[in-house]
Amino acid sequence: PMQVTLKPVKEIRAIHLLFPVPHGPCEHWRAKPASYWSHLLGHEGEGSVLALAKALGYATSLEAGVSYSATAWSLFGVKLRLTVAGMRHVTELVEMVFAYLKVVKAQPPLEWIHVEQQRLAQVQFDYQPQRRG
Repeated sequence: PMQVTLKPVKEIRAIHLLFPVPHGPCEHWRAKPASYWSHLLGHEGEGSVLALAKALGYATSLEAGVSYSATAWSLFGVKLRLTVAGMRHVTELVEMVFAYLKVVKAQPPLEWIHVEQQRLAQVQFDYQPQRRG
């Protein structure tokens, strides 16, 4: 892991965690692992990274998903928007994200998430704007 701290021109309070993900044969490609991880990390309810960070007064929002994709690899990103107090606890917040990843990785995939994602995809397909032919 490498930490890069930038001094922005305007006030920006955020942490960006980037994970390189190689492309290639993957036995889990049908399960869309990036979508699964973004769903779990982006969850805002009880027990989530964001819920804890908000309760501590450290963060206001969290986004997770593929942030860049090239031919051979992608970058999966986690972005936390921080409060002023959160800027004093960056290391703690990063550790919180990694602890959450470790807990999720130790469990088998949660079937209800795949079902929910399938339903959402079907709704998006069913209600997509009509194309002019």
